[in-house]
Amino acid sequence: MSVVTPALGRGDVEVLRDEIDRRWKPADLCGLLSDPDLDVRRTAVVTMGLVGDRGVIGCLTRCLHDADAQVHQFAEDALWSIWFRIGNPAASERFRKGLKFLSDEDFVAAAAEFNQTLDLDPDFAEAYNQLAIAHYLSGEWDASISACRRVLALMPTHFGAMAGLGHGYAHRGELKQAIDCYRRALAINPQMTAITDAKQRLEAELARDPVEGKPFGEADSYDSESFNFEFDPTDRS
Repeated sequence: MSVVTPALGRGDVEVLRDEIDRRWKPADLCGLLSDPDLDVRRTAVVTMGLVGDRGVIGCLTRCLHDADAQVHQFAEDALWSIWFRIGNPAASERFRKGLKFLSDEDFVAAAAEFNQTLDLDPDFAEAYNQLAIAHYLSGEWDASISACRRVLALMPTHFGAMAGLGHGYAHRGELKQAIDCYRRALAINPQMTAITDAKQRLEAELARDPVEGKPFGEADSYDSESFNFEFDPTDRS
């Protein structure tokens, strides 16, 4: 991987893509993710985050269980980067507009943009995920749950959508379903501490009331690692 290190250091994505296209196929890069050399794994996972496509999502997801914390973090970042950029060009333009509305907390406009994004590219899983977030932040739990399910139908290992599905169920007071979703999300990505905390809270709630807990209200809401607007996909597209 030393041949890609200079391009990585400069952040020169075009040169990096050219080097990879000349030397490796995606399957070759996936093989490097299990290399015993830690530096090789770290370099490979960062590289795939910059130039990888839908075809490398499976092997990157397995890196979420890497014993090295840095490889895990690079893999998580790489997956978000790929998820954000795999829409077709026309859809991606609308998607970016939706993200801007979402960051400005104009959730109605954001949802409208994400729906138009999906008209242009019905297989763009991340557009469904951001739509789910817009609905969630508007307090529209049923719509958020529906959008999360659409994400998972397209991208079953999308840990953010699985966690988001749990949030929707939690706010509807369906705590057993929420716990199951959190458990599934953590099976994919075990290092989401906010989801671990949420799962433990709901388990404690059910222990006090085995029939079912109360829906969360606004005062009971919590931050989630899956709802992180600081990530900017335009930096890595």
